[in-house]
Formats: sequence, structure tokens, C-alpha cells
Amino acid sequence: MPEYGGGINEREIRSQEKTKAWLDRLEEIEHIRDALGFPIDLTIREAIVGLNISGIPTSASCEGHSDRGRGAPWIKVEAPNRPEERFVGESNIVEMIAAKYHTSVENVRTGRDHEAWKEATHLAADNGETDEYRTWRKENDVLQEKLSTFLEEFYQGRTAVPATHLELTHDAEGTWRVHNGGDDYKRNSRTLDDNERHLLAERLKRYQMEMMAFTEFLKDKYYSSQ
Repeated sequence: MPEYGGGINEREIRSQEKTKAWLDRLEEIEHIRDALGFPIDLTIREAIVGLNISGIPTSASCEGHSDRGRGAPWIKVEAPNRPEERFVGESNIVEMIAAKYHTSVENVRTGRDHEAWKEATHLAADNGETDEYRTWRKENDVLQEKLSTFLEEFYQGRTAVPATHLELTHDAEGTWRVHNGGDDYKRNSRTLDDNERHLLAERLKRYQMEMMAFTEFLKDKYYSSQ
């Protein structure tokens, strides 16, 4: 599109559209709350925007904490429309176990009643996963392949110590997580003493900076695309 009388060209229009899309998604994210009513952590919001706007949906996240939860940032990548039932006949089994433990179906499904959830999951797993769930798993694997490509591009010419280096790990339920932190990611920081928490807080800054650098990579990639 040619310019006329000081007007803006097609590239500028496209840039404005991209900026609006980014800010609109950021505003949506700012209103999301978890099961406890907490918003998405501030330092990881734009990373989620960068993934979502690049076609990678997410379902959970944390910026990492030195006093609770995991000691490193993570984002859960999950395809939309997760099937309600993972295993064949799961609903009937959950109802049976809920009655056995005198608890609610919701408590069994969410694991609030851990023993009931464990027994129901063990019984249901013997029936195998539904066709719908297996299809959904494959959708998650496609997302993983796309995100792996992004990480490969991000680390071309960039070095990071193993614990800081972002990686993808697979959850048993079929979803994926991008995270760093090594052992700090794997353990709950509530178990640390005061000195260990202090040391983790310093490491956590480096983990978060790496995630923010990846966020800038996603943003640059988004704005440079046609």
C-alpha cells in the first residue's frame, strides 16, 4: 500500500495491529484467576502472551517462589478441549469410589480426597485411555514440537548453565511444561530452611531472567513475522 500525504504505510498498520493483539491478550490474562483466586504471576504474563499469540495455548503457570511451590518458573502447554474422561468408564468408577469414601465426585476428580482419587485412577487406568483422550494427547505433542523449534532458535548462539537452560518436560496426563531450575524446579520450596531459601532466591532471579529473555525472543519473532 503506497503512502499518501504523510499517511502510514502497510507495515506500520500491521505493526499497530500486532501491538493491539498483544495488548488485548495481555489484558485478558490480567483478569485470569486460579482456583484460589490469585492472578497469573506478573513476571510470566508476557511469556504466556508470547506463546498464546504464536499459536501455543497454555493452562497454568508460575514465576517460581523461594517460600512456596516450585523454585523456578514454569508454563504448562495444553491443547484446548481436554476430554472430560481420560479412561474408558471413568465416570462410573469415580462415582463408585466417591460413594465408597463418602465424599463428592468433585473431591475424587480433583484429588482433594487423595486416597479416593488414587484408587479411582488406579481402577480406571486398567481400562485404558479413550480414543478422544489419545487424540488430544497427539495435539499436545504437536504443540511440543512447535515449542521445541522455538527453543532451538532461542538457543542458537546463546549459552546458559544447565540449571538455567529452559527445557520441556512431559506430564503423565499428556501435557508439557517449559521450565528451568533443575532440582529447584523439582522440589517444593516450603521444605527449605531460611538459609536455603535465601540461596534459592538468588538462583531464582537467574531462572526468571532466562524466562524473560525467552519472552523477548517470542515478542521479536512475533513482530518480525509477516
